[in-house]
Amino acid sequence: MCPGLSVAVGLINEVVFSKAFGMADLEQGVPMRTDSVQRLGSLSKPINGTIIMGLVEEDKLALDASIRQYLPELPVAYQKVTLRHLLDHQSGVEGYTNPAEVAFQRDPLRHFEPSDESVRGFSPQV
Repeated sequence: MCPGLSVAVGLINEVVFSKAFGMADLEQGVPMRTDSVQRLGSLSKPINGTIIMGLVEEDKLALDASIRQYLPELPVAYQKVTLRHLLDHQSGVEGYTNPAEVAFQRDPLRHFEPSDESVRGFSPQV
């Protein structure tokens, strides 16, 4: 069931169309807005992969560089993990099954800044 969604179209770094439909929260009767926060879950995997591969093609990222090159705040145990490993789900980073252990699961609307705040949820598993 999809009670609400938003659509945006961009052209040359400019949003040329943006519209929201339906409800953001059925229980509280909150309508969807173009700036509503949405949890994409697994849908973001192919989007991120596409963006990452575009940056690889532009030589802005290296598939076989350590992920710590881009996120130096990760523990040393992640030194051998590369972007390729993460994209192939071969990094050795375990999945999480206890939402209480992962910071971003506690508050799905929370924005993390800087990246080390969101990465902290995975660090104890190393």
